[in-house]
Amino acid sequence: AGFDWFATEYLQELRRRLGHYTLTLNCNPETVNTNYNISHRLYFEEISFESVLDVYNFEKPHGIILSVDRQLLNSIAMDLYRQSHVNGTLPECIGTAENHFKFSRSLAEINIRQQKMIQFICFSVSKALQISEPFNLQLIAEVCLNECNIRVSRSFPLVSKTFDHDFIAVVMQILVGIESEPITKVLFLHSVRIGVKVLQFSFSRLSGADVLLCVEMMSTGEVACFGANRVDAYLETFRNTSYRLLKRNILVSIGLYKAKQELLTAIHMLKELGYELYASIGTADFWVANNIRIYPIGWKYEQTETNLIGFENGNGESLTFENNSQTTIADYLANRLFDLVRIDLLLI
Repeated sequence: AGFDWFATEYLQELRRRLGHYTLTLNCNPETVNTNYNISHRLYFEEISFESVLDVYNFEKPHGIILSVDRQLLNSIAMDLYRQSHVNGTLPECIGTAENHFKFSRSLAEINIRQQKMIQFICFSVSKALQISEPFNLQLIAEVCLNECNIRVSRSFPLVSKTFDHDFIAVVMQILVGIESEPITKVLFLHSVRIGVKVLQFSFSRLSGADVLLCVEMMSTGEVACFGANRVDAYLETFRNTSYRLLKRNILVSIGLYKAKQELLTAIHMLKELGYELYASIGTADFWVANNIRIYPIGWKYEQTETNLIGFENGNGESLTFENNSQTTIADYLANRLFDLVRIDLLLI
């Protein structure tokens, strides 16, 4: 849906506002940009180097815009550039962004390191690669630049709506050579609202799904909402991802020492809100040392003397554990004593 929005907005800007003759190459009948009234002519063909070049040679257009698709067009950008005219960012620069070695070397030349500000990174990368159209950056760890994709992304509509500014119009003006206002003026405008986008996971709907995140893509979509501040926006977005707010007991288990430190403030806030907190042995030891009252609970292979009496599970049933019994995390999970995803039990 995000890429369809871009293609449709691009075509409407070119056709209706700038008066250009437009062509569309697309083979997905479920997209809006394939409607008969969106572009002057539609080629319903699979997107490939051969099909794009055939249409280009037959129609002889002014140029080709690549950034409205996913990674496919970027992979054939250099081939198209050698035999046609490509509007926007030079394909050599697109190739630099796609090649990890060249991209890393380019970042070294402009001194991009881990501790830089996000805005500075965006401007520097855009200048180094001479980007004149939408692009998205993936930042990891402590604002460390991971990769750059010179194409549209699902974040672009959210940014446009948050700033209430037509960034598509700015892009098209640049691509067709029309002078536009400096984009820096727009970026420093004060937005009257905050936009937050969060991932949508399907763990609660897929029995046996692995809830541990890794480098592989685990989300099935995204949800975005607006709010007067980032807290309101995030809370509204969180509610719309089908998760429910925690109500009772929370189990926390964190491996990294640094992560334990980073969550100190959040754990204090949860205690102030009246939540009962439980943790694996190592996590509990750390927070008890930081004056946080938390109940330690052992894994199957751990020994602990801490047991609960008169506990109530998610079904409202009263459960009693003997003081001399070894109660493990598995026991608590089996009786639904903690809040996580759809069954009111959260495992951090």
